[in-house]
Parts: sequence; C-alpha cells; structure tokens
Amino acid sequence: MSLSISAAVVLTDSLAALPAVGQSIVSGLLGLAAVVLVTRMIFTMRRNARTEKVTLTGKVEAGVAVGRLR
Repeated sequence: MSLSISAAVVLTDSLAALPAVGQSIVSGLLGLAAVVLVTRMIFTMRRNARTEKVTLTGKVEAGVAVGRLR
C-alpha cells in the first residue's frame, strides 16, 4: 500500500513540473498502459478459468465416483 501511495506522490509531483503538453503525453501513455494491463489480465483470467473448470469437473466426478462405491 505504501508503495502505491509513494508512486502516486512521485507521479503527481513529476507531472506538476511538466508543461501542459508533457502532462498530456504522460497521461496518454499511462492510460494506454492501463488498457494494456487490464486487457492482458482479462485474457489471462479467461485462460485460467478454462483450466480451473477442467480441474474442478474432474475432482467432482472423482468424488461422485467414490461416493457411489461406498
């Protein structure tokens, strides 16, 4: 948490020292970075969800099979 706050303080102070054009460029780059990170997160979570579904389905089927044997 303190790392996030420190980064926010540094970015705020750094942006304040830039001219308006520089602020716009940095803001645009940060926005683009955020879009890339969120998009990557969505695709990673989607891929992981598929493997988790297969794993959980296998475990449930194995549990049901054990329950039938008793």
